[in-house]
Amino acid sequence: MDRLFGGWNNLSMVMSMVTVALSPIAEHFNVTLRSVAWVVIVQGLTITALMMPMGRLGDIIGRRRVHLAGLVIFIVGTIVAATAG
Repeated sequence: MDRLFGGWNNLSMVMSMVTVALSPIAEHFNVTLRSVAWVVIVQGLTITALMMPMGRLGDIIGRRRVHLAGLVIFIVGTIVAATAG
């Protein structure tokens, strides 16, 4: 149960970060907030589309491995994004 809460907590944190970042993104690209709102929609669609295949992969190779792989991909992506110019 703790792992489930940890994954859900991570997901809600990421969604919150993206939502908070929408205004600076809109200012940086000199567009309206409405035109960058698609970022949240695409993120939600991506998570939804990957939920079933990742669940099946978890059944095949183990939930822990899939969860740890997702966590590593998230951490590496965060570091790459943070260090990008």
